[in-house]
Amino acid sequence: MRSKLPPWKIFRKALSLLWERRAFALLICLPILLFVALFSLPADLGVIRYIPASELNKEQVPKYIKYLYFAGRGAGFIILGFFFSVIAVYWHRSILLQENSIRGIPIRIDAVVWRYIGYCILIGLIWAALWLAIIAVAGVVSVAAQAASGTQVILGILLIPLFLWLGVVTFRLSLVLPAAAIGQRGVGFAAA
Repeated sequence: MRSKLPPWKIFRKALSLLWERRAFALLICLPILLFVALFSLPADLGVIRYIPASELNKEQVPKYIKYLYFAGRGAGFIILGFFFSVIAVYWHRSILLQENSIRGIPIRIDAVVWRYIGYCILIGLIWAALWLAIIAVAGVVSVAAQAASGTQVILGILLIPLFLWLGVVTFRLSLVLPAAAIGQRGVGFAAA
């Protein structure tokens, strides 16, 4: 039976790998981030020019502009998530499979990237469901114990370990991501 590594050792190893492979990390990150910056910055400047953030909830801003603003932000978030997934797939493949050569612009769109994105979405949905469950239980307990003094403070203190547990669960589920990046289909959430 293998023993589990402490999280701080995993984090330290990740930082040392990043430092050792900094040239490769720049090679895969810079073109993608420059591409995203070239397309998102003009859109952001155009939106900011017409809608200052302080004015977004005011009535004088037409509704269609508000919708365009939030649609643009949502599309930007999705595009950025896609490109960060591409970077993560390249990074995992360079560490685990020693694939260190890239020809052309480092943007790959294949089944491996889509599987990686799918796992990221599933992990996000599981995290959101658990977070909502914790908040719902906390809300019910808070309303039920409204009359007792000091209950809110105790409830807040009890929520800290639950949110730490949520972070550990998310970290454990994310262990499927390197397997998805190298194309191993047999590794799922049960193995994590």
